[in-house]
Amino acid sequence: MTLPRPHGPSRIRLVRPHARLAASLLTYIFARHEYYAVIRPDLGELELFSLLAIQHLGGEALGIEIRDEIQRRAGRRVSVGSGYATLGRLADKGLIRFTVLPPEPRRGGRSRRCAQLTPAGTRAIRESAASLRRMLGDLAVDSAR
Repeated sequence: MTLPRPHGPSRIRLVRPHARLAASLLTYIFARHEYYAVIRPDLGELELFSLLAIQHLGGEALGIEIRDEIQRRAGRRVSVGSGYATLGRLADKGLIRFTVLPPEPRRGGRSRRCAQLTPAGTRAIRESAASLRRMLGDLAVDSAR
């Protein structure tokens, strides 16, 4: 009687599970960094609005303050999920960083993360504004009349 061969390589690799996980995690981090740094250097509308809101709020702000500022200035409602997903993308791109604030002084108070604009974020705002001015060209002058 012949036993069926297992699928996959015939050799057994003796790799510790945590070493394999660490290698996978590093591969993921480098691939994600490369994706954002090379393939996706541009900013979406909500990303740009979020950066501008942080700048208007003094360079650092909580998520709810950013959402309120976007609503107040642009008239655009931002859901909680899309707001925090956008902030996560901006952090992945290195345009903002988070600092953890101490817990709220009440029972069950949670720590909050404060988004801070990085020098790269300030540069991205400048570059986006310049490209918008170039694209608008004479249209910006016509719409002011």
